[in-house]
Amino acid sequence: MNDKIQRVFLVGAPRSGTTLLQSLLASHSQIVTLPETKFFNFIGNGQRRFCRLGIANKKQQNVYHNFCGMLPSMPFLLPKNPYFVFAYAKLFLRAMDSLAMQQNRSVWLEKTPSHALNVRNIEKYIPGVKFVHNVRNGRDNIASIYDACLKYPETFGDADIPLIFEWWKKHIIASIRYSGKPNHLIVGYPQVVNDTKLTLQKVCDFIGIPFEEEMLDRDNNTISKLIIQEKWKDEVHSPIESRDNRKFCTLFTEEEQEWILERLSQIDLSSLPV
Repeated sequence: MNDKIQRVFLVGAPRSGTTLLQSLLASHSQIVTLPETKFFNFIGNGQRRFCRLGIANKKQQNVYHNFCGMLPSMPFLLPKNPYFVFAYAKLFLRAMDSLAMQQNRSVWLEKTPSHALNVRNIEKYIPGVKFVHNVRNGRDNIASIYDACLKYPETFGDADIPLIFEWWKKHIIASIRYSGKPNHLIVGYPQVVNDTKLTLQKVCDFIGIPFEEEMLDRDNNTISKLIIQEKWKDEVHSPIESRDNRKFCTLFTEEEQEWILERLSQIDLSSLPV
């Protein structure tokens, strides 16, 4: 473990723009990043009788092995099947730190949107961790998730509007909960799209690295390595432009729009840049 390495998690609701922001940050000379590991979605979420003892289950072991498959050969990743959950977390930390050092980078960035729901566990296991939350206004984020459900139900599930709303709500409330915390930065999708340079400068300053102009020229090869077999992310290759206000009115009936907007009005987003 190297205390000089900056450890950053990029989180947010699905379809909130996390892949776009990751693709920009991936072009920084000091940042190493990977496709979504989903690692901490399963740490501590095993069967209740095992969790009380901190014992890892088979699903957690499989997630760990999938994560190892993303990395170059690292012989220190032993034992192959740690017994306790905390051991998996320690190996994750050790692997990511070593990956950064191998590539002479000072920062590693993990991007799994749903890790927004696991901040407490991540802070427990990763010393000095920082979080960048990418948030998007509810009507457009929900419309984008709904569209993904229609096109890729095997990945996103059924296009169930109440379920999608609750899915988005859980993530946005998680971001609200940590707004203002010193190791958390909230970034809005409109900021990334409409004021890309200033937003990247703010993120770099938060991480503790200098902004680099090269970040604005995203490399397609780098992007392709981040979205392996994820066709719903292909639009990240396109020029940066806002896609808000396009889907909400076309995908939902007037009655559905009213249902969504009425529930959105009950959530105070004043602390977020949406």
